[in-house]
Amino acid sequence: MFHPGDSIGPYALQRPLGRGTFGEVWLAERRSSLLTTQVALKLPHDTESDLEAIRREAQIWLRASGHTNIVPVLDAEVYEGQVVIASEYVAGGSLADWLVQQGGRAPSVESAVAMVRGILDGLQHLHESSLIHRDLKPGNVLVQKGKPRLTDFGLTRVLRPEANSTNMAGTPAYMAPEAFKGQYAAGSDIWAAGVILHMLLCGALPFAQTEFYALMLAITGEEPVRLWESIPTPLRATLERALAKSVGDRYGSAAEMAAALEPFGTAIRTLPAAAAAPDDRAARIAHVLAIEFAGAPPAAVARAGQSKRLAEIVEAADACVKAAQSGAVITRASDTGTTIVFFNDVLAPVQAAVQISRALPRAAAPLRMGIHSGLVLPLMDAAGSDRLGGEGINTAHRVMSAGDAGHILLSAQYAAWLRHFEEWAPCIQPLRVDESGHGSTAARYSLVGEGFGRTDAPTGRPVPQGTVNAAPAGSAPGRSVTLLYKANLEPDTKVLRTLESRLRDLGHRVFVDSQQKISPAWAQAIEEPIRLSDAVVAIVSPESLRSEMLEYEIETAHDQFVRTGKPALLPVRIGVEDQLEGTIASILQPLHFFTWSGPADDERLVTELLSAITEPLKPPPSGLSLEPVGGAVPPDSPFYVQRACDSEFALALDGQESIILVKGARQIGKTSLLAQGAKRSREAGLRVIVTDFQKFNTAQMRSDEAFYRLLAATLDRHLKFQYDFKANWDEIFGANLNMENFLRDLLEGAEEPLVWYMDEVDKLFAAPFASDFFGLVRSWHNSRSTEPDGPWRNLTVVIAYATEAHLFIQDLNQSPFNVGRRLNLEDFNLQQTIDLNARYGGPLASYAETETLHALIGGQPFLTRCALDAVATGRESVPTLLADADADDGPFNDHLKRILISVSRLPEVKEYVHSVLAGGAQAHQDAYYRLLSAGIVRQNEAGKVVFRCELYRRYLARMLASP
Repeated sequence: MFHPGDSIGPYALQRPLGRGTFGEVWLAERRSSLLTTQVALKLPHDTESDLEAIRREAQIWLRASGHTNIVPVLDAEVYEGQVVIASEYVAGGSLADWLVQQGGRAPSVESAVAMVRGILDGLQHLHESSLIHRDLKPGNVLVQKGKPRLTDFGLTRVLRPEANSTNMAGTPAYMAPEAFKGQYAAGSDIWAAGVILHMLLCGALPFAQTEFYALMLAITGEEPVRLWESIPTPLRATLERALAKSVGDRYGSAAEMAAALEPFGTAIRTLPAAAAAPDDRAARIAHVLAIEFAGAPPAAVARAGQSKRLAEIVEAADACVKAAQSGAVITRASDTGTTIVFFNDVLAPVQAAVQISRALPRAAAPLRMGIHSGLVLPLMDAAGSDRLGGEGINTAHRVMSAGDAGHILLSAQYAAWLRHFEEWAPCIQPLRVDESGHGSTAARYSLVGEGFGRTDAPTGRPVPQGTVNAAPAGSAPGRSVTLLYKANLEPDTKVLRTLESRLRDLGHRVFVDSQQKISPAWAQAIEEPIRLSDAVVAIVSPESLRSEMLEYEIETAHDQFVRTGKPALLPVRIGVEDQLEGTIASILQPLHFFTWSGPADDERLVTELLSAITEPLKPPPSGLSLEPVGGAVPPDSPFYVQRACDSEFALALDGQESIILVKGARQIGKTSLLAQGAKRSREAGLRVIVTDFQKFNTAQMRSDEAFYRLLAATLDRHLKFQYDFKANWDEIFGANLNMENFLRDLLEGAEEPLVWYMDEVDKLFAAPFASDFFGLVRSWHNSRSTEPDGPWRNLTVVIAYATEAHLFIQDLNQSPFNVGRRLNLEDFNLQQTIDLNARYGGPLASYAETETLHALIGGQPFLTRCALDAVATGRESVPTLLADADADDGPFNDHLKRILISVSRLPEVKEYVHSVLAGGAQAHQDAYYRLLSAGIVRQNEAGKVVFRCELYRRYLARMLASP
């Protein structure tokens, strides 16, 4: 509807800033004889029914202006029939954009608190002006040089002493419990500020449900998701009060909440729980202290008091404070205890355990503790949030669970580290498992000293004997491990001997081939232990990579793993930094590598391998049932990903709105969204009809009479209406009126409302009667007002399309495309890709792999599912998929060939693609709209035309290298 360079009164449009159901927002210049000023120009849909709402918004915005944390309104006027609301242009983008730039959460507690205090200052001004915002969320907060400024006052209303009784409005994830009842107060805005604070601190919403009714039930009746481990305890109390279910339990004013946050603006750096672990996503060695309340659980109130006291002691422990100051600790608290993960200092867990034991003796709270050193992995849950897992944490909890109240138990691996420190060695007492098998093989030692630990054995265990340097007596047999290497090669042999000695000392059965001669006898002798092993450790170096024998051994291990899921293949790289090549590379490259660069790495390497041997990576679940990729995703599919517009779509359907517009590029999921809506409508007891215009042939769309008659007959058959076409379809009325009379009778003939889903309506744009048809749909919307007692309130029309309607509809004021609710489908964001990866069984093994794939295909839903399916089914490894993505015979070759045909068919389109590749393409050309609807290009936030994803750019740049 609007284009860069258009003039509206004194304003010259430059580029679009946003689009929504209200209309569009553009960056514009207001030019006068003396000054040229940039403004944000809101261009609402100019319909008579909207004018009163637009006038009210402008008046409220003017009333709200005058505060530094509120974007001021500058103008509200009608120029040449177009309503405009001009506000100050804030160049920094929204708080939602800022969060994306920061990786999903605020970079520090201080910055989060400063941001929310600024928001609260703006809210206080609003409330003092007797206004409530009602739609406070990150998208409605602009950030200018780190300073928040409130905007978008379309839902803002006058605040009265009592809670306003009005229609439900707002963005569901940020709505307070009372808002779902249509009631609003100043406390509703305070709730939204609390949600934003939670988002900034935790990187996630406090209520993460995506389906509307599940979200509403959670907000009104459930407790928030507890993601507060990284938040200091005093600040949690502030957050809890802001998110209280009852308005009366929240802060009495925005100023009161801002004052409560003031102490956290500067002193927070000294509080240990605010620190985070290093910001890398790889598996790392960590030293883990697991703490749990032992014995029978006390009453809930007493347990809550114990948990609070434990959290305070953990925060105050010198070892935790020291680690927090260097950002090398993560604490995860629960109702039953705490897990503390230290990343740098091997002594930190025992120091913290002793300090906590002395501060909270057994009489005050019965605690048992376990310590282990092992691999800790950042994992991803279905919501895309990071959590910690891995053998390091799991084993620490197994060690802990073997003890009684007062015990501090150690794993063998941690004891091996700790015994190097003279002051701690005397405190380590070995445990042994008796012949009956009592006790845990994970817990091998007990830490005992003055004021900490217990000298008696845990229940069911014999009294500790021997010294720490002795092998654990009676220990259960460990895992079977085969070590592969090239003989007579250094330092390969030295690394082998170190691993062999340490693994055997720790109770594992180790096989090393000493014959090292390829022959039939050797092949028979070497295959059996490899195939029967729990794990195979392959030591590879630049020289060993050329070994045929090592190649054969690795192939044998890989073949057995493919057959049975064992052994785990664990490659150790020595001096190999470049990309691997050859047969060995094809097997090892997709795996996680362990590294060794010198003797200083011995302990670390042993610890890492022990973690992987004890708890190897598991293949995707065998029960995972994949679906064919392509076409619509079924409504009940576990692979359907909900996006931002899903909840808004559900809201519009539940509200029985007249027209819902679903716009999105090709293969973005429009049909899948319509299928979700149709299922929802049927479950609500409504009548549903789905019309896919792609199924209509040219002959059926040659005339309006044939088209409308077919359309009516289709509805009649599917809804079993039994309309008398011979008596009622009269040529004298013409096609349009006949269709309207049919639909009127259809609606009046049943009490249940009708939801009509129209898919692929782009097919109609080229029809000679297109404007008449869409004008008819628009008239049904208008009839809700002109015939208040008519049947039209029982009709909802959902229209899915990809092409820009204004290119084909002569008069948009007589079409449905500038009324109703507009939903713009977007490609998957990174978190949604993470979620889908989890549903496929986690074929992408790390955050880094997921991020790399998303950067390549841009979250294009079809390509994302293709990639995950290919890796999950074993057709592709992740490195091969990424390397061959744009190859002629690569995993996406069919899709990319179709793209090439699309851009090569018309010379002007091909020429436009060359201009996009050169970075000089202009939007709003015919070729641009063709490529936009085909899902090949898009406009970025700066208004520049770019390819939808990097894969398209790379492929087309190669294929169209010669103009």
